[in-house]
Amino acid sequence: MSLTSTFAGPSEAQALNFIPPDPSLAVGPDNVVVTMNDAIAWYDRAGNLEALKFLDSFFNTGIGHQDYDPRVVYDQYSGHFYATADFTDFRTHQSRIYIAESVSDDLSAGWKTPVFLNVLINANFSQFWGDYPTLSVDEFGVYVTVNYFDFNENQPDGVAGGSTSRLYIANKNLGFYSLPGYDPGSSAGAGALDGVTLQPARIYGNEAAFGLTGDLLVAYRQGTGDGTLYLIQVDNAGATGSSFSPVAIDVGNLSDLAIPANFAPEPGAISGVSGIDVGDNRVYSAVWRDGVLYATTEINLNGRAVVHWFEVNTSTMTLVDQGNVTANDLGSGINTYYGTIAVSAEGAIAIEFSASGPNLDPGAYVATRLPGDPAGQLGPSQVLHTGQAPYFAYDDNGDNRWGDYSGAVVDPVDDRSFWFFNEYASSTANQWQTQGGDLISQPASAFQVSSPLMTSASGSLEYDQVVNGQMVYATIGGIGPEWELDGNGFLLGDGQPGFLMRNTGTVTTGALEVGEVVNGSVAFTRIGGVGPEWQFEGNDDFLNDGQSQFLIRNTGTVIPGTLVLGEVKAGAAVYTKIGGVGVEWEFDGDGDFLGDGRQGFLIRNDGNVIGGALYVGEVGNGAASFTRIGGVGPEWQFEGTGDFLGDGHTAFLMRNNGPVIPGALEVGEIRNGSLSFSQIGGVGPEWEFVGSGHYLSTTKDDFLLRNTGSVIGGRLLIGTVSNGAAQFTAVGGVASEWNFHTGNTAVLA
Repeated sequence: MSLTSTFAGPSEAQALNFIPPDPSLAVGPDNVVVTMNDAIAWYDRAGNLEALKFLDSFFNTGIGHQDYDPRVVYDQYSGHFYATADFTDFRTHQSRIYIAESVSDDLSAGWKTPVFLNVLINANFSQFWGDYPTLSVDEFGVYVTVNYFDFNENQPDGVAGGSTSRLYIANKNLGFYSLPGYDPGSSAGAGALDGVTLQPARIYGNEAAFGLTGDLLVAYRQGTGDGTLYLIQVDNAGATGSSFSPVAIDVGNLSDLAIPANFAPEPGAISGVSGIDVGDNRVYSAVWRDGVLYATTEINLNGRAVVHWFEVNTSTMTLVDQGNVTANDLGSGINTYYGTIAVSAEGAIAIEFSASGPNLDPGAYVATRLPGDPAGQLGPSQVLHTGQAPYFAYDDNGDNRWGDYSGAVVDPVDDRSFWFFNEYASSTANQWQTQGGDLISQPASAFQVSSPLMTSASGSLEYDQVVNGQMVYATIGGIGPEWELDGNGFLLGDGQPGFLMRNTGTVTTGALEVGEVVNGSVAFTRIGGVGPEWQFEGNDDFLNDGQSQFLIRNTGTVIPGTLVLGEVKAGAAVYTKIGGVGVEWEFDGDGDFLGDGRQGFLIRNDGNVIGGALYVGEVGNGAASFTRIGGVGPEWQFEGTGDFLGDGHTAFLMRNNGPVIPGALEVGEIRNGSLSFSQIGGVGPEWEFVGSGHYLSTTKDDFLLRNTGSVIGGRLLIGTVSNGAAQFTAVGGVASEWNFHTGNTAVLA
């Protein structure tokens, strides 16, 4: 995955010269919205500016006020944007969080009148104001957390008998909110989370399916010799009655070192004196998606500030993976900071981060991770925008401020592409500039007969293709669990590829439908039905009439073994009996095995009399005839058929499951009337074969494998036979909740 396009965001001068910028990002179907100190702007999806407003004007807080710490999110549940900003008046001791909601998902319709949350706390003759507001939304509400300070800008050990943070929950139309704010930090134990930011996770997917009735709050505390990631589940989210369930997860000793002020190097800087201020080890971003939580923090790794990421299974509350964003490919001594994570529907992650080093000016970068990539690893650093000069811009406390966060989100349109927004040091001395960009998942081409089909646990239906060396996925609709997929082919006789499905439910049991992809969506045609006693064994043009037929075998007790070809004529399936085979025969694929220009089917005998015998069946004059071609032992498992050797002949691929040469791969092919075998390498049992076709090569068929192990589970490989040996190419991965349906014309075992 690589960055596709970028666009220039507002400059420091356009945002009233506020430091740091605090860049945030949200993307909807029609607009890209960015916020920063002290402005909000929105663009069309091509990066053309549509509006730029100062925060005090946008939130109507009054001329002369300078709102700060803005955030913006897009709520995929309601189709609305939400934007927030902090407002604190040290003269009058006011502390408010302003929130605005868009009218719709299209910002040409405007925004509703902003409201504010009164977050001032009065306790023990002292007053406390809320800083660093976060923002998230889910099915149940809008979530804002704040950290508290007194008006001397000191953070006490606790506030009003509780922790130093509070959570405010508003309903989606912002008509009411929790007051006073909830104190979820205290649920983790007295003082456990004092001084620690609670980051609400951005939520994607069906919370109810995982037993959630509210958001998850995430915090990290670094101790001596260990580190702890806290997850606090919000139960019964609402303005009243919410409760909290905390879990502490030991993540190991990531670092015992603190992150000093002005720590990150840049050209001409002295670390700890004039370097970039990179913040601390709070959680800077969190995403929950269908049972998995992802989060980012920062650690001091042997004298370098680096972004660190976590992956947690929230069903078991166990750490699945973690790693560092080292960006070593940008040079020596690189520091990374203010990382924000985004997650796609396939489980790919993208982390937007800032980076600088002794020879690298502060800039904006991106790193991605695909399902199945090695544990703890990210791909190479990609440039959103390089720094143009050193950056020395100090606040009243002498800190060379940067951040305090960055923007990264998944695109709600395809749920695969990513958008980013961050700052870099501009060519104007000691000023920041912002940059946006997108990483577009390459679209798949039209559905093909060899395109593997996948379904998710939620019923989403996709097909897969390799584009520019990476697997891409096209969502075409959805089907219920009662439908089984029984192969691809040119089934309707209209020249278009499609796939065959049979209903196994109780309402329309046995119904047959063909799905074809029309304008990016699947359209279904009912063609008839068959009972459960019929087993699908393959799809191909067995009758040599230019249309695919489906081959079915009877497994019942009345006419067991009967072979029938089904073909769609005038919109309905018609059936032709072509003979029969016993239950001792397994079907292992189809193609032109005999080299006679006719499509046949491969069968192997699993019985005791002629066990292992291989035959090819072809249909002529309305009946199946069989040709014996040799045999293989039961230790060989058939994995697919295709022109793997690139010689124009259909071959079959086998893997050895026996104890002598386990995992060995061989290609069997009929040459000059005799069956010959070529050993091409091997793979372990953790690899499942999920398809074959022209994925990488245009001159021969490849085969597709997915790893089902625990180390690199989900990784996808393409195997191609070159110079007599299988060569493997990584093409990404898919999460474990996706099931492949390998009943296409190439894989029919």
